[in-house]
Amino acid sequence: YGNQLILIGKSIKQHAHGDLGVNAVVIHILGDVLNNLGVIAAALVMMLVRSPERFYADPAVSMGIAVMIASSALPLSK
Repeated sequence: YGNQLILIGKSIKQHAHGDLGVNAVVIHILGDVLNNLGVIAAALVMMLVRSPERFYADPAVSMGIAVMIASSALPLSK
């Protein structure tokens, strides 16, 4: 799965030539991958840890996702 994403990213990058739409697609795909990994990590923490603090994993990942979305939108607005 990871190798396929790398190949797709390289292919898109070769055809981008500064195209804002293609750059947005690449940023969006990479953001989705990182967000999904964060959600999986939070779910694992909530399943495996028995401390009451385990429930802070979900809001922490949600805040990270919000920051990632905001920071990825800034370069596209230039």
